[in-house]
Amino acid sequence: MAVLWLILKGVLWLLLAVLILLAAALLVPITAELCYEKGRFTAAVRVLAVRFPVYPFKQKEKKAKK
Repeated sequence: MAVLWLILKGVLWLLLAVLILLAAALLVPITAELCYEKGRFTAAVRVLAVRFPVYPFKQKEKKAKK
């Protein structure tokens, strides 16, 4: 019985942590920025004060083989 109670307490703590993280995620402002200027479309996502460009994708430079 003690083992079952220990497992149940672990599951409840895990559930509580997930609920706290979910509540915190709902409080964080997330915005989408869409821009169309001079025939060029750009899209970005802003989380708090950090901006992540979504489109256009950055072109990877090919390394020159020696």
